[in-house]
Amino acid sequence: MIAKVIPLTRLPYFVISRGIKREISFFDYKVPKELEKKINFGQLVKIYFRNKKISGLVVGLKKTSKERKLKSIEKIIFDQPIIFKNYLKMIKWLSSFYFASPSTILKTSLPEVTKKSAVVNVELSTQELKISKNFLPQLKKMINIFNYSKRKKFLLIWQNYFEKFALYYFLIKKTLEKKQKVLILLPEIDQIELFLKYFKNLTDEISILHSNLKKSEIWTNWQKILNGKAELIIGTRMAIFAPIENLGLIILEDEENDLYRSEQFPYYDARTIAWKLTKLSKTKLIFSSQAPRVETYWYTFSQKKFLPFDLKKEKKMKIVKLIDMKEEMRKGNFSPLSDDLKETIFNTIKKKKKVILYLKRKGYTTFNFCQDCGYLFSCPRCDLPLIAHKKNKIYYLICHHCGYEEELPLKCPFCQGTEIKMKGLAIQKIEEILAPFANVERIDSTSKDKSFDKEIIITTLPFWRNFNEDWIRDIGLIGIVNADVLLNQPDFHSTEKTFQEIVAIINWVNHFNIPLIIQTWSKENYAIENAYLFNFKNFYQQELEIRRDFSYPPFTRIFRLTIQEKKWEKLKKISQNFEKNIQSLRNKNFKIFPYSLPPRRKKIFEISFLIKIKNLYSLAPLPNEIKKILPQNSFLEAIG
Repeated sequence: MIAKVIPLTRLPYFVISRGIKREISFFDYKVPKELEKKINFGQLVKIYFRNKKISGLVVGLKKTSKERKLKSIEKIIFDQPIIFKNYLKMIKWLSSFYFASPSTILKTSLPEVTKKSAVVNVELSTQELKISKNFLPQLKKMINIFNYSKRKKFLLIWQNYFEKFALYYFLIKKTLEKKQKVLILLPEIDQIELFLKYFKNLTDEISILHSNLKKSEIWTNWQKILNGKAELIIGTRMAIFAPIENLGLIILEDEENDLYRSEQFPYYDARTIAWKLTKLSKTKLIFSSQAPRVETYWYTFSQKKFLPFDLKKEKKMKIVKLIDMKEEMRKGNFSPLSDDLKETIFNTIKKKKKVILYLKRKGYTTFNFCQDCGYLFSCPRCDLPLIAHKKNKIYYLICHHCGYEEELPLKCPFCQGTEIKMKGLAIQKIEEILAPFANVERIDSTSKDKSFDKEIIITTLPFWRNFNEDWIRDIGLIGIVNADVLLNQPDFHSTEKTFQEIVAIINWVNHFNIPLIIQTWSKENYAIENAYLFNFKNFYQQELEIRRDFSYPPFTRIFRLTIQEKKWEKLKKISQNFEKNIQSLRNKNFKIFPYSLPPRRKKIFEISFLIKIKNLYSLAPLPNEIKKILPQNSFLEAIG
């Protein structure tokens, strides 16, 4: 007997042997006689592969093989199959879509089998949902549409947290009553606890999956899901790979959040996989957002791929104030804090309330250069601008990409000039301005203490995801120091992300009735203006018009191709041949652009390209005519 086995190791999508490309899928192994009656599809086995003992997944059995010299399976690691046959269909699609071998996909998605078992306790008090009677008719209408509609994909645009959770509650309850399973995907681990508070009383059979769990905890929960004992599965993007049979509902929270996209190869996106699952099964899917991605909005309202549930109330919030920083400068105020914001900060403190100032920039300054010759201080490894940080009255230049650090020199290393300028606003600078007048706490992703207990908290973190009412009742003011930060990023998503962030903050302050002051240098920008006015239709119409004009998604699909080699000359030759090959296709729907990307690995040279393709369906993989000319050691990432 011969077993078809996929080794659980990182392998390339294809190899070139004697000038012929061959995709890597499975390998044949002999089944020892003593295992013939025990071996089965979906089992984990121990195999020799490239002179190493590793795990492999059995994906088929047959009587003969074309290969002459075959190695034997060493042993069965786990008797019970750890995937189902439908799961393998998804793996094959993932492999084709993300240009990654099934081996690499399975290495990424399957948990490590551990001898120890561990239980992840869900011991949390439940929280009561508070909704108004006026909302009940709308709630009943949406529940009926969801239950009786033949549509499988829905987009929920919401504003009130309790209304959203109420809808989830009854849809989950109905799904569980049908003896179907529910999967809730969240972008961040911290959100899991909040969801459990509302839904824990629906079932005792809950499994949690996220990267901070121990290997034994992940394996225990995987087994529980595999055995059909878990009715409600809650987790981050890794939970999309859970082997859930009879899955009735997927709720994907904050669908606009980029944390659903893996930052390591294979660069999968849990949102795309969730969409594909609705094609492979009877599963219903809810994309939920306060302000969805432009692509999702277009697929919903133009292409009718999603059925919309709209819970937002389009109105301007009275507690929100927009400050034009250009006017402040005309008045003679050159401080990064407007007169209105400063006055409100100190009035809030006098009332014994806390102030949160939000600025999405770590460090002291973000742009450091020599005024004499124009030399820009950049990372020698990544070629990205170095960010100034102040430690014990000394300025250091740090790369936020790779961690490179050097002390800010007194003279320019290029021309020896002494006119070193530090520009660009970051949170340490704001702290320095306010520290003489109040107790200030600065919090970013590197901060060990995140207590939020000082009079003024200056942070780069998304505070609006915190729902601790004991903490929130002490807050008297929120200030966005510079709403333009994301607009200045070289990314076609920048206006969309600015709009989404401001809308989320406005919803949060409105929910808890906290005043908000937004400072901007671009008051007329359509993302900031429409977010402030809560005008969704205007924003999405303008953004879609611009994207159509520039052939950006959703009107094209964009892939980033990165080629890696140890030798620079070899890499240049390979990339030049690839450019020639793709241009020789003479297809007007394909366009290729060189792309500058900070290297992901050290001691390996990289060249990247953007491949822009028109008229490509959202779930369609890269066309075969492009795949055929992709070089070895190339990695593909769908970015739009």
